[in-house]
Amino acid sequence: MIEYVALGLGLIYIGFLIYEKISLVRQRQRIPHVIHVNGIRGKSTVTRLIGAVLRDAGYKTMTKVTGTKPIIIDPFGNEIPIRRLGPANIREQIKMVRLAAKYGADILVIECMAIKKEYQAVTQNNMLNADIGIITNVRKDHQEEFGHSMESIVEALAETIPAKGRLYVFEETQNQFEKHIENKQAEVRIVSHFEGDETIDFYPENIAIALRIASDFGIAKEDALASMRRYHRDIGSLSIYHWDDTYLVNGFAINDVDSLHHTYVRLQSLSVLKGRDVTILLNNRIDRPRRAMEHIEFLKKIQPRKVMVVGGFYRQVKAALDQTEVTPYHHSAQLDQPYVFAIGNIRKYGYQVIRYAEAKGTKYYG
Repeated sequence: MIEYVALGLGLIYIGFLIYEKISLVRQRQRIPHVIHVNGIRGKSTVTRLIGAVLRDAGYKTMTKVTGTKPIIIDPFGNEIPIRRLGPANIREQIKMVRLAAKYGADILVIECMAIKKEYQAVTQNNMLNADIGIITNVRKDHQEEFGHSMESIVEALAETIPAKGRLYVFEETQNQFEKHIENKQAEVRIVSHFEGDETIDFYPENIAIALRIASDFGIAKEDALASMRRYHRDIGSLSIYHWDDTYLVNGFAINDVDSLHHTYVRLQSLSVLKGRDVTILLNNRIDRPRRAMEHIEFLKKIQPRKVMVVGGFYRQVKAALDQTEVTPYHHSAQLDQPYVFAIGNIRKYGYQVIRYAEAKGTKYYG
């Protein structure tokens, strides 16, 4: 008797999976374009920029970002927080296809939320079937999931290249994906680096990608830039706060050390920060020891005047930086210093720092 019940339940479950698959295929067919944004850095910003440009141009556009906080942006520009009852799950992407179809969306712009190679493949091939793919860049991050070599990271990101679709990459990135592009018979659209003095985003490459997409959807450059100037930034995007004699840079979302060093060098060129000794606020996560060690290597390279540590690994940081003043971070008043670069992770203490900066000062940038 138990065997028959188990068999019946198994058949019901298989039937449900078949129905779900057929239903998902039909819903996906109702959406003319799905743009899948992948890469190591800049995914949330690029997703938001493209969504804003297409929406302003009259395309009924759904957008989903999974950056600092997961958000759905509907075709009217309303931001709807995603409520999760448990850990993040890639099945959210199925819900987004259904929601976009329900809204009658012309375009779904969606940030890749998968990290492991096999999950990236499932997301692209079994859920989204995006016809347009974007790879913002390739850098070393999430190595526990991606693997420890650049080749393994490329292999993982390549899973979201749309078969017989369009792939947007910078020329230097294209070379890394050459064999995967050929295998998937994808059409490559090369993104040219943005030249200009726009302050839309701290990273001009993000602007460049959005402009190339805009151009291919028939949107004039000036119209696209005007839309980008009005876009709503992710809470984790780089910003600079100013109060009294303090400038605080929110760099919590910059997780890989290559991007961190690139950002630090660019910050040093800003006139308001020149000549100011930098204090690093490092918010570690105790469950990410590898990332903490990578941050220590970054600190050894730049040799800041002072480092404040919170969230774990204080002893390791202090031992590694014998020429630097290393102290624990306990309270917000410690942030009242000439130049603070806040890095690591935004969770818990990071949010407290941002709330303090917002209450105490004004945004100089971001």
